[in-house]
Amino acid sequence: MYIFTTYGEIVQLHTVGMGLLSPIIISGLLLGAALPFLFSSLAIGATGSAAFQMVDEVRRQFRDNPNILEGRAKPDYARCVDICTKNALKEMIRPVLLVLLSPITVGFLLGKHALGAMLLGGLSTSVLLSTFFTFGGGLWDNAKKFIERTFWMKGTPTHAAAVMGDLVGDPLKDVAGPSLNIFMKLTNMTALLIAPLLL
Repeated sequence: MYIFTTYGEIVQLHTVGMGLLSPIIISGLLLGAALPFLFSSLAIGATGSAAFQMVDEVRRQFRDNPNILEGRAKPDYARCVDICTKNALKEMIRPVLLVLLSPITVGFLLGKHALGAMLLGGLSTSVLLSTFFTFGGGLWDNAKKFIERTFWMKGTPTHAAAVMGDLVGDPLKDVAGPSLNIFMKLTNMTALLIAPLLL
């Protein structure tokens, strides 16, 4: 919020004669409100892609060396870590470009007022989404743990539903929720850096 306020001071948003019904302001607000959803979907998609590659690698290791399942051989942990690292770096290029290029594009195409509106819309949605993802994902994760503590519920449809909830909850609380905080800071910092060029 402080970064947005600083941007507003630099470009003097408080002296704007433009009303809230201005098409420029409305466009910026709607675009800013939509960006966190797009960013989150890209981040969760990147997690799913890494998970599928990891499953394929684990299956390959079990198939090539059945002794791993019996505990007589150790799996190739380094290969799994390598897959995660490379995939994380590759898959996060699109979300990072979205974060960096959206303020630059809006600022230079639509102007400083539209960029201010975009930042405000993005902040509003990000705060709500981040809280929902972090706490909602944690609830789904802990629901599975709670159900698994009661032995008579294992193998029931309730347990199966909790496992599915955990599969969704983990990327929400560990990836999408925390990364939205970075999204808010980076979009605002990018806007702050280009603010002198928009005067």
